[in-house]
Amino acid sequence: MITRRALGLSLTAVGGLTLAGPAIARRSSIAVPITLGDRVLMDVRLNGQGPFPFAVDTGAVVSGVKQQLADRLDLRKLRDVRLNGADFPLYTLPEIIFGDTVRQENAVLFGLEGANLGADGLLAAGLLTTYDSELDFGRGEWRVHPPGGADRAGFERVESE
Repeated sequence: MITRRALGLSLTAVGGLTLAGPAIARRSSIAVPITLGDRVLMDVRLNGQGPFPFAVDTGAVVSGVKQQLADRLDLRKLRDVRLNGADFPLYTLPEIIFGDTVRQENAVLFGLEGANLGADGLLAAGLLTTYDSELDFGRGEWRVHPPGGADRAGFERVESE
């Protein structure tokens, strides 16, 4: 089970999303490239190294990195956390940059031992829900709308249960 402290750390870190570059900062929405395979993948840079493909995992509460990559990059271990009944190392790093476009400062990632992800790590659901955003599979983009949702003129809401 994840502790409140670990959850708080991860949510606080996700709240630290900023734009990576002055030109991008003037836009009302930001597009980050994604690729589709067995999973939705996004390239990330960890402390300026990479890019590394990370899979978007909408069921994850905390983002994760393969243990082998965490060791190779010499990520700083913060402490161990308990997730779903197992203990994992929790790493802290000054920044993650998504698609060379969006920066997350003071990020945390848990270490994944022997995981078969089809990627070097996982990106937690908070990445998609902290700000209004959307995955556009046709254009291969994750679009973030910091000032609010995208213009939906011409769309009609379909009621559902």
